[in-house]
Amino acid sequence: TDLFGLYRTVLLRKPETIPVVARPTDSELQLRTHRLQYSIAAFLLRATRSVQVLFEMHAVRVSGARRALRICLRIEAVKLILRLWLRSRTPFSFYVDEEALEESQAPQSSNQAVDPLAPAGQFIGRRSGKVLRPLSIQSDGGHAKLGGLATDMAVAVPRILVAETLFHGRPLVHLLSLMRYGQKSWTAWSTALIFDWLSLVLMGQGTSQGTGTPFTALELAELRRRRNLLWWALARSPLYEWTLHRPCKALERLIRRIPILNMFNLMELLL
Repeated sequence: TDLFGLYRTVLLRKPETIPVVARPTDSELQLRTHRLQYSIAAFLLRATRSVQVLFEMHAVRVSGARRALRICLRIEAVKLILRLWLRSRTPFSFYVDEEALEESQAPQSSNQAVDPLAPAGQFIGRRSGKVLRPLSIQSDGGHAKLGGLATDMAVAVPRILVAETLFHGRPLVHLLSLMRYGQKSWTAWSTALIFDWLSLVLMGQGTSQGTGTPFTALELAELRRRRNLLWWALARSPLYEWTLHRPCKALERLIRRIPILNMFNLMELLL
């Protein structure tokens, strides 16, 4: 279901809402190729996230927990490569996930969506949804934009570079810590939390230096997404066993006594 939803999202997405870096000399075919490459890479990344748990569960059943950790490490390496490639194709000062882009592209109506990279003063047809952009090239906050496309990449300050290293390196460091200290290790849990917390602190200081451009709005949406991800630390071992394990088990036993609901494993669906 998740994969079908992702595929449908890719097909129905307006091409002008795809944030790619383009040179003023790029032809329409080259621009279309850039957007297609970005869409394929973004779909592969989200599809990998959707099936990652299935690979982990299969590896645990067949080869055990340690083998599953090795497979998770390889999957995270693939995801990191895809994120780095997407980052190199976008004009932001750090990686902005597709979920943050979708959040910022709230639809104006049932048939059209806001282009987060579109400059102010554009006209959008109410029936056709066509966008008529200003003829002149605008420069906003150091990002030159031509027809809603960024013609240069934002320069990341050292603070953001360190924050990005911590954020993208956290899954790999966490898995390596689990392989060394065990799945119930507080050292692995604390290391992952420290990496996430430091990344958010440094990222917040870096984005606060923005100039109020549309790119800054998208970057702030990504920052909110990362703050929400921090709550998943409660679901990691060994803190989960100390805090949420018993309440979740009690809720699961209660749900199993309710007709119709006991036909579904709601706890697995929620987690």
